[in-house]
Amino acid sequence: MSAAAGRRAALEAIRSGLAHEVLVARSARSTPGLRAVLEAAAASGVPVRSVARGALDRLASDHHGVVARVRRPRELDERALATRPWGPDDLVVALDGVADPRNLGAAARTAEAAGAAVLVTRT
Repeated sequence: MSAAAGRRAALEAIRSGLAHEVLVARSARSTPGLRAVLEAAAASGVPVRSVARGALDRLASDHHGVVARVRRPRELDERALATRPWGPDDLVVALDGVADPRNLGAAARTAEAAGAAVLVTRT
């Protein structure tokens, strides 16, 4: 089980369908970012649980009061990628050796903004 720490990461985990629970610190300030997370969770049927900040600290160091518990995305092997019915305009972004999760996140956001159909990573 993995965690998406922070309001933006939690929101994206909910939108992607990978979040199965959102944990919010009881002391978290109600901001537009937190409200967006809570609204997305409600709309997607993802349960939200209020917890002590220490519980979030044990899951992630930089959570800003919100952590989404997520399932890992389904991994595809080369055969699955090769046999996928790609459209003529589908954009595939391939990354190799990305070690810093923040770099991966930035690349994923850029790929999404560019309309990528899939993001392929190899570590």
